[in-house]
This record gives sequence, C-alpha cells and structure tokens, in this order.
Amino acid sequence: MRRGKPRLLVLDSKEDWIQAKREIGDYPAPSERSGKWICFTNEMDAEEMWRLVASATKAGRLGSFSDMGPVRKDTRVIEVHTHDWTDEDDVRRVRMELRRIGYVDRIPYKADAETVAGVYKQTGYKRISKYFE
Repeated sequence: MRRGKPRLLVLDSKEDWIQAKREIGDYPAPSERSGKWICFTNEMDAEEMWRLVASATKAGRLGSFSDMGPVRKDTRVIEVHTHDWTDEDDVRRVRMELRRIGYVDRIPYKADAETVAGVYKQTGYKRISKYFE
C-alpha cells in the first residue's frame, strides 16, 4: 500500500488560538492562583509581537506558556501565563521581560479563576486586574 504525503494541520490564525510552551528551564505547574498578563495588540503588529513573545516563552524567559487569540475588531490579544498571581517576584519578572520585548505601555494581569468565573469588563465588572503595570 502506498502512503501519501502526511497532511499538515494549518491553523487559521484569524479563528484559532495559537500557543507557545516553555521548552527551556523548569517552571512551577499552574495552580489555583494562576493568571496571565494580557497584551492587546493591533492586527498589523500582532504577528511580530507574537514571534517575540513565543520565542521568549520557548526560551524560558516568560511563564509556562503564552497564547494569541483570533482577530477581534482589528485587535489580537496575547496572553502570557504565570503559575501564581500571589508570587509577585515572578509576576513582575515576567512583566519586565514583556517590557524588553516591546510592551512598554501599562497592561493588565488577570487571575485565571476570574476568567473561568466570567468576570470581564464587558459584563459589568470593574477593577478586574490583580496588577496593572
């Protein structure tokens, strides 16, 4: 039996979330206090910013993983996940690396538990961020 070429799964970056995982160095497993820095990026700059964030994530300079969402109203969101929002040293270390990458404006940090609970600005909640730096 002849086998054809393997088919590659191609992600439609406008519809799917793209993820990069840490490949170098140890990092604590996510906990019930895990969270993420939320980086809103215009569509034009998103691919370059994602390349920088994904590279830093794989190299062990950020948290456990990062992901980029689909385009929504000419904007994409890149989330950089950490294991514990109460670990201020780690959360701020990741934030400092994001500044080096190019996210110099203030960005929010949100606990995953709040995301799971449906706590969003669009649903009427205020002061959602654990950090805003």
